[in-house]
Amino acid sequence: MLRASQPAPHRDRPTSSPEPASDTGRTQLGTSVISDSLVHLRSMPANSVDLVVTSPPYDGQPKYGDGERYGRDWYEGYFLDVASEIRRVLRPHGSFVLN
Repeated sequence: MLRASQPAPHRDRPTSSPEPASDTGRTQLGTSVISDSLVHLRSMPANSVDLVVTSPPYDGQPKYGDGERYGRDWYEGYFLDVASEIRRVLRPHGSFVLN
């Protein structure tokens, strides 16, 4: 189980209610969603997802072209929180694909 004992503070974390998720595609197999991942995952019931595919930024990758980069604190804080929520929402035989 992935768990962050005390997530590092991070300025990219939402501090207020996000805008509703927008469905980007829906088929008879499921729905793809664009949303703040942590907020959306926390709103989902446990054991409700068959597949999660994600590709977080690489360590040191630039954020927005302004020279700021994703650092270790982002992975130890925010992304471990996301990974913990992914584990919570995955069904027992669900799959988590991390690129």
